[in-house]
Amino acid sequence: MKRLTHAKDIVIDGERLPINTTRNSGCYIEILDALHSQMRAMLTHHCGLLVVGFDLHLHSYIHDNKLMSRFLSKIKKRIRQRYQLVSSMANIGHLWVREQHSADVPHFHVALFLDAKYVAGAHAIHELAESIWEGWGNPRPYRATQRTFMIHRDNSAAYSAAFKALSYYAKEATKGNRPPATNDYSSSRVRPKQTHNSVTSGKLDDQSRCSPVALHHNRRDCEPTGSLQVNMMPVLPSERGCHSRLA
Repeated sequence: MKRLTHAKDIVIDGERLPINTTRNSGCYIEILDALHSQMRAMLTHHCGLLVVGFDLHLHSYIHDNKLMSRFLSKIKKRIRQRYQLVSSMANIGHLWVREQHSADVPHFHVALFLDAKYVAGAHAIHELAESIWEGWGNPRPYRATQRTFMIHRDNSAAYSAAFKALSYYAKEATKGNRPPATNDYSSSRVRPKQTHNSVTSGKLDDQSRCSPVALHHNRRDCEPTGSLQVNMMPVLPSERGCHSRLA
């Protein structure tokens, strides 16, 4: 059985992080753990992390999550092909949750964790998700710009802001309306990059840190507009896919 917290923050691997709880809905600790684990693991491999959030809806009920597994396999393959990601660049993290309100049909909240050096805009990722999901006869995915972030490895404030927004996925409300053998969440299993002085939480030592100027826009998404710094606010992609709010 998953554990609940109604606190306003949580300590994971020594980090105190804000979470989005309400009087009527706490957050599941196991989902928060999975979120933190994958975000931190990705940031040991990459200087910057692009988090892209979106929601997937259905026309009819499904009793298992095979469709979600199929979707993630498909979109990760498309992303790797589009950005020519190979070897160590190929890490793509994810977290998804299954929810169902009083309606008869479940829906999914999804977050993809991508290397910001190569995938600089959310717009193209949303287009890939829409092409796949709608191509299978499902409703158009919702672009969750309020859960889309650019995070630099060394910016704890940006990380905390993103974590709080994404803790929405761990909310108690609308979970549990599913068959007993069906999971209501899952995440990738990206492992932290091990360095000489790395710690188990996935943080890197000072020698492994990188400068914000190491992140650049990828021409596959948009023309560069200067060195990419840290975005503490949700990324609001323009029509061409560039980030329009850079700190």
